[in-house]
Amino acid sequence: MARLSFRRKSDKNTPSNDDLDNLAVSNALELLANDLQNEIDLTQLCHTLANGLQSRLGVEHAAVFVRRDSLYEVLSASGEAWAQPPIIDADDGLIESIKTSGFPLRPDAVEQLSPGGLFLSSREAKRIIPLQVSGQLFGFAAIGRKTLPRRYTDNELHAMSDFGAHVGKMLKLSLLAQQKQTSELRRQMDVVEHRIARGLQRHYLPSALPPIIGWDYSGIAGNPAGAPTAFYDFFQIDENTLHITLGTVMTPDFNNLVIAPTLRGLVRAFAPLGSVGGAVSQIGAVTNSLYPEDVEVSLLYGRLHLATGEFDYVAAGPHSPLLFINGRDQAIPGPNSGGPLGPQLAVYKGYNLILKQGHVLVLHVDSSTPVDKDPEHIANRSLIEHTYIASDHKTAGTLATDIMRSFSGGESAPFDNDVSMVVLRRL
Repeated sequence: MARLSFRRKSDKNTPSNDDLDNLAVSNALELLANDLQNEIDLTQLCHTLANGLQSRLGVEHAAVFVRRDSLYEVLSASGEAWAQPPIIDADDGLIESIKTSGFPLRPDAVEQLSPGGLFLSSREAKRIIPLQVSGQLFGFAAIGRKTLPRRYTDNELHAMSDFGAHVGKMLKLSLLAQQKQTSELRRQMDVVEHRIARGLQRHYLPSALPPIIGWDYSGIAGNPAGAPTAFYDFFQIDENTLHITLGTVMTPDFNNLVIAPTLRGLVRAFAPLGSVGGAVSQIGAVTNSLYPEDVEVSLLYGRLHLATGEFDYVAAGPHSPLLFINGRDQAIPGPNSGGPLGPQLAVYKGYNLILKQGHVLVLHVDSSTPVDKDPEHIANRSLIEHTYIASDHKTAGTLATDIMRSFSGGESAPFDNDVSMVVLRRL
């Protein structure tokens, strides 16, 4: 095998490649591989690799880039040259050059005009070692110039290539282990959040319903797949009226568990102060002042006049509550959303229904059925109607439970989200 050999004309003491062919680069890499063998933690593996390459190969600096999603980022670096390293796109020309070579490269042999190539050149990287398995590039190591002024021999480059393939397998195993750990941690967090949500929900759902002659009513809230933030409430200010609230909170974080009981309390606080629309307007103003960003709420507030069966209600929020009045085979869908929950009184249009003897009213709000998704509304309504027809006039509590079960089971179930529901029967 031909070997490159050179000497500096100005320095006759500089050793040649032949003189340093047995400098044990292969042994150094083998020892480093042994150091890495038992490393499972991805960050620690890369840290050991970067430091090991710098010390065992006698180079000025080294860095390890690892692919995470569509980006290659530095997980560990050794030496000042890698201060503030960039994140390199997986479609960078540099990456394609490394993939197709599969062999330690010089920066002048890769795509230098790409952002990644320009960065490596600016950091005086002298060799790029691919870390890949079966043609799949999991990462690469970049090393600076050697402290001794010489080039690597062909044997040393082959040793680096073998080393890169070996470390590539370790890197793959470490990435898989990290993914498993992350998945397990996420599962454990979901379990904890679910338990906390259940505990909180017990404190903001009514524990007992006031008995009312001539009426059978019940509420239910839940999420078949996770921690529920749906809520409902019944309360009386006087013996002639039953106040009903139901809703869902759709914030992107755990704060929704706090917002739900806050809304329940606000409804009770503003209910005596005016009409249903006025109460919701006040609730929206306070909610927006407490939670000004990323708060989406579906809220339905109504008042049932027990003697006449008249039900006045307002719907507010980005999602459309579904209402059904069933009597003599009638099925009437509810109104569209009343607009965002906020202080504008004009957007909260009031609606009115009259429940006669034998009528059943189902109030239903879920957190993922926006107004413009008519097919989902139709699917929800079909499930409710089908369950009602098959119920053979069960009690309100049994009917609510059966409807909730119909949502959570079977391929026809249209959602995987929070649901609150109230069923009213006039006896």
